[in-house]
Amino acid sequence: QGQVLSVSGLEGCMFLRRKLAMFAAVVAVSVISVLADSQPAGEVVTLWDHRRMREVSADLCLAPGESPTELMVFQHGGGLYAADYQWLCGFSSQSTFKNLSVALIHGNNTDNPMDFGPMQADAVFMADALLNQSSGNNSSPLFKRLDPNLPPVFSGHSMGGATAVLSTAAFPKSSVLVSLAPGAWGPQQQYVLQNATAHVRSPALFIVGDQDCCNEVHLQTLPVFHNISSKLKALVVIKGVNHCQWSSPVKGSCELSCSNCGDLPRDEQQQLGLEVMRHFFQALDGAVHGWKLFEDWLASRSAAGMLQYMTPTSMHQQLTTRCPCTKVSSRQILKAEGLVQI
Repeated sequence: QGQVLSVSGLEGCMFLRRKLAMFAAVVAVSVISVLADSQPAGEVVTLWDHRRMREVSADLCLAPGESPTELMVFQHGGGLYAADYQWLCGFSSQSTFKNLSVALIHGNNTDNPMDFGPMQADAVFMADALLNQSSGNNSSPLFKRLDPNLPPVFSGHSMGGATAVLSTAAFPKSSVLVSLAPGAWGPQQQYVLQNATAHVRSPALFIVGDQDCCNEVHLQTLPVFHNISSKLKALVVIKGVNHCQWSSPVKGSCELSCSNCGDLPRDEQQQLGLEVMRHFFQALDGAVHGWKLFEDWLASRSAAGMLQYMTPTSMHQQLTTRCPCTKVSSRQILKAEGLVQI
């Protein structure tokens, strides 16, 4: 699983009090130096956030080669771990995908699972810290590995999909949002998410399944999609996709009755999600006509019955889901304009 460097306990606290500023820099350089020796997928990096007095860890999957890459910071779902999303590390080396390095945030078992704050702040800190290493520390193996002209991508699944929205809203610089089946449960989470959505102005992509009956698109994703201020945004509902198969659990668990259906096998669901992401990123990297080409691609896939979608130019398109989740699913047609916002 990789090597972990961390500072904790009494000795670490005493050292922190003596040399707080130096400590943060030394820990960052030391941990990233470990990554430079072998750079396997999912090598663990642990940094110290001195503002919050908190360790922040991630599995860092650097794209191969020496060219500068874009950074994706991914936040896991509830009951799941960074290790359950290692499939995301594989696509960064695919020749058909863009050059992308991925940091899978670990989270902390002591955090309140109903509190979005810690994971959202961890992702913002990790993105800023890694980008600073790349741009300002010529002794770091990350020096010049992350492209300063490419905004970080905040991404996540389920609970992590919601905190990715919050991270995008909180990040002080430009960024990109890619959210897989986001969900907010209970008044506290819904209140926090509702307040953050208006501050999201970054390009945004939401991907959900028509057989995701845990975070059903009309009840969870659509209100967020409508409320964010992004001019470049897309909501894509893929046929045959359920909730839990965005993860490949090896440490956590996602055994939910609301995710028992799903026509597609796990690997096919994930590959279809990557295909949508690929065209989304191409649209952002392209010239003025890039977004139009993305919408044309979505329209062709929609006509083939593979997916449904919404963009700012197709806000009144009707979305259809197959919930509640049963092996023989009943079709439930809900119109977006008839729904109450979060």
